[in-house]
Amino acid sequence: MPSKLQALESLAKKYGAHPEFLGIQILSPNQRGAVDDTLLHLAARTGAIEDIKILIEIGADIDVPGDLGNTPLHQAAMSGQVEAIKLLLKCGAKKHLKNEFEQTPLDVAVLSGRDEIIRIFKL
Repeated sequence: MPSKLQALESLAKKYGAHPEFLGIQILSPNQRGAVDDTLLHLAARTGAIEDIKILIEIGADIDVPGDLGNTPLHQAAMSGQVEAIKLLLKCGAKKHLKNEFEQTPLDVAVLSGRDEIIRIFKL
């Protein structure tokens, strides 16, 4: 098992070329990119389950608001990442948090017409 530093360095290499992190040194699992999102936002948005697990394990804030106040759970809901949503909820993500538009992740799922995700949030 890699150390927290090794895990962060590995993720920094993976996401360092992403437009949101170009030119930004990733020193923390809660490092913010150009539009205020963190690595956890990116992993949730893309459904990178193993990255989500590692980031939470090394101290990423699961409910951190990013761009437009969206949490990683909002990002996963917008992107239709069912498994990411299940994992984030299992790890304690708060589904009642609102973004800058006063929307919860459920509201975002409704707007996106994502029925399976809507059912998950209503459980």
